[in-house]
Amino acid sequence: MSFNSLEFCDVYEIAADFVTNLISSAVDKLSRDRPGYFIYKCPELELDTSSSYTSGSSREEADPVGSLHWVTIQRFSYLKSVHNIHAFVNSWVLTPGTKFAVITHAGFKDVEGLGTTFFVDVIFSKPTQACPNPLATVTVSFQIHLSMLVPLYYPAMVTYTFENFGTIFYAFGKKSFDGNFQKYFIDNILDFKLKFFEDSIKWSHEVKEKERIRKEESCDDDMEEDNLFGRLTLRDGRKTLRFSEREESVFNILSQKDSSDDSENMKCHRPPEK
Repeated sequence: MSFNSLEFCDVYEIAADFVTNLISSAVDKLSRDRPGYFIYKCPELELDTSSSYTSGSSREEADPVGSLHWVTIQRFSYLKSVHNIHAFVNSWVLTPGTKFAVITHAGFKDVEGLGTTFFVDVIFSKPTQACPNPLATVTVSFQIHLSMLVPLYYPAMVTYTFENFGTIFYAFGKKSFDGNFQKYFIDNILDFKLKFFEDSIKWSHEVKEKERIRKEESCDDDMEEDNLFGRLTLRDGRKTLRFSEREESVFNILSQKDSSDDSENMKCHRPPEK
């Protein structure tokens, strides 16, 4: 076998190993990113691509969501993504009186070989004049996925979940939902929490009312005993009965009568003198 044939075999093996490793790595990354946070097709959106990087600009088309300019990976900053989320939530059709506030987080999570995830919370509530500090709130947790695998003109993927729900919603792309469904999640969660608080307050009032009634009944029983037997008080460490003036006069008359009767009985039963 010639030298050239040996060299060709070595190149073939090297190329085969490279392709095999590349495919294995791609399969591994795809299996680790089943939700499509870091590996996804470029959605048809209106992107923020005002930098000199223009590759793939022909892919950018207007999105039905409207004037949202989702920041691209190349021009990514956490503050820009927060502004995107604020504008996105502001486009939701919510029940009148619903307010929201955006809460930022300094922490982030590095996903090895895929990218980085940043976090933002949006708090919803329904304050009123009677209760400016609402009893119940709803948290919608947003995640910003900055991929290191897709082209730089792609937008950073944004997903969100509602409090106590495990369903993942996408802010844009083929997996996103059209329509004004968000208000139903928010209203249902708020109503459930408010009902829970109302039931708790109602139960607390019922317990207090039962305790009040029990104390009143106990006081009434004590008053009946006072009317019949007087009040039992402690005097000089000894228990004595204290009567009202009328009851005390009646008691004295009865006591005098009893003592006179006893003296008469003693006279009647006195033995004869010797």
